[in-house]
Amino acid sequence: MHVFFITGLIFVVDSSDRNRLWEARDELFRALQNQYMTPGIPVVILANKQDLPGAMKSDEISEILELKRLSPQHPWHVQETQAHEGDGLTEAFKILARMVKQFHKELSKQTPSIVQKAASSSVDATEV
Repeated sequence: MHVFFITGLIFVVDSSDRNRLWEARDELFRALQNQYMTPGIPVVILANKQDLPGAMKSDEISEILELKRLSPQHPWHVQETQAHEGDGLTEAFKILARMVKQFHKELSKQTPSIVQKAASSSVDATEV
């Protein structure tokens, strides 16, 4: 038996492809509703391809993805990136690490037995 305990989600979007952001929004919300997804996990959106002409900035991407719908349940952050050069990636992972640490603190106050069980089990996020 696998026990899934996912403590953070990184979701990559092509910030230069406006038409597919609507599809990305649907996929993001579908992923967050997955039965194996831990409720309230932090979400970091990597707004990739910032080097391309017409790339949307983080505020526009958060609006199209309707991330304000997540606010009460999931902390989130949109990080502008250019993966080819590595721009923005270090910052994104630092932010996610801080968010996950806070998430663990809050979760352990609510349900310490779940956190202990998850820490001792193997996590295979590839099956999610």
